[in-house]
Amino acid sequence: MIRAEFGGIAILMGGDEAQVPPPSMARLLDYRLARFRAHCEDDRKANPERIWGNKITTEQVLGLNDHNLYNLAQEPVLDRFVAAMTGYRFLFIVRDGRSCVDSKVRRTGQSHVDAARRWCASVRVLEHLGARGVLAGSFRYEDLVTEPEATLRKVAACVGVAFDPLMLEGACSPLLPPDYRHGRFVDEKAAEHPRLPRGIETLIRPDLDRLGYA
Repeated sequence: MIRAEFGGIAILMGGDEAQVPPPSMARLLDYRLARFRAHCEDDRKANPERIWGNKITTEQVLGLNDHNLYNLAQEPVLDRFVAAMTGYRFLFIVRDGRSCVDSKVRRTGQSHVDAARRWCASVRVLEHLGARGVLAGSFRYEDLVTEPEATLRKVAACVGVAFDPLMLEGACSPLLPPDYRHGRFVDEKAAEHPRLPRGIETLIRPDLDRLGYA
């Protein structure tokens, strides 16, 4: 069972802190990490017959940097997040930055510059976690939608579970947000390279090249 952004906005990004305030700004990181771990654990224990996972975004994890905005003593939030989630295995899915930037602009109304910054930040997260050796595996979104069975077999092997054909029905899952529920793997998205303003593509081009996106 894969949850979709379960606690990502409310806890990691502090979305519900107006209703559930932290005990202090000095303990903001500890507070969010402890709540997020407990949130995941409670839901996992409520579904003991299932293999449990949670799809969150790098933007949500980097919401933990709020701690460093309000405290002079800086914390390595990615490393602290990994340590807080000991026992869970981490998979990373990366997507062509041109598609990600275009999608963020269309779906959220943010500027091209902000969307590009956020995608570049996600690449830094991938590189940091990869260098620390904490990733069970990393995959391209484009491979997932064009070769779903082969890619999902690799995903399953990375987390030590057997491949099940039911995994191919994930695109129909009611757990997905409605705008992600297409009923199939939308393979044509892998061939799309949206045209971005020239300065924006220039901004993300070094990371595109490093990841092998022509």
